[in-house]
Amino acid sequence: MILESVDTAMSEGASLAGACEVVGLSTRTVQRWRQEGGGDDRRRGPTSAPHNKLGEEEDAAVVEIANSPDFAELSPKLNWVKTSGLITPAKWGNLPGGEIFTSPFNSNGRFVVDGVVGDYLCQKYGDIGATPLTIEIKDNRIAKLACKNKELLKEFDAYCHTDENSNRVGEFAIGTNLACTHIIGHILQDEKLPGIHIAFGHPYSEHTGQTWKSTTHIDCVGRHFDIWLDDEQVMAKGKFLL
Repeated sequence: MILESVDTAMSEGASLAGACEVVGLSTRTVQRWRQEGGGDDRRRGPTSAPHNKLGEEEDAAVVEIANSPDFAELSPKLNWVKTSGLITPAKWGNLPGGEIFTSPFNSNGRFVVDGVVGDYLCQKYGDIGATPLTIEIKDNRIAKLACKNKELLKEFDAYCHTDENSNRVGEFAIGTNLACTHIIGHILQDEKLPGIHIAFGHPYSEHTGQTWKSTTHIDCVGRHFDIWLDDEQVMAKGKFLL
């Protein structure tokens, strides 16, 4: 009951006005409820539908459009972040610069890592072009892994099960540094190679606006990408067409 909650807060040092502000009531309302010997929330919403309420068919049409492929994954709350290599006290970054990234709400498909994987695995395995890691993604999480290098496969799988979101796509990025021309086996440079890389784990939510976090973050870099934005091809075999 609300009165009991207000009384508990006041017994612990809160003022009546402060407790009322938290529960969204005026002090006069609480005083009246006490006089009436009750404490249930007696506020009521509208008792009749507004004249401009959507009909059942209109409501169903809105839901269908919102869940269509053109709109289902769009959100104004997610940001694209650019790293240009210009580092200031107000903006973090690593060198070399040259990528744009965001965090997807959802993704599905197959990603072939024939470049490098990040974190300590990059130093250990380097360029994995000879034994690519294939990642099947469903509903933004790893569904299946395959790789001829069984040791790499085992370590990558274990890394991506560190916490509940370690196997979740946290980053989708496009490398834009034209000076990076080939894989060298160092993740901070290889991820800037023109093309696509994704990362599983922490989505840099403090910058992208994503709603979840993870204690891990591992980048996965591929080679020779073709990229389309809607119907316009902007990259062919790792070369920008713009």
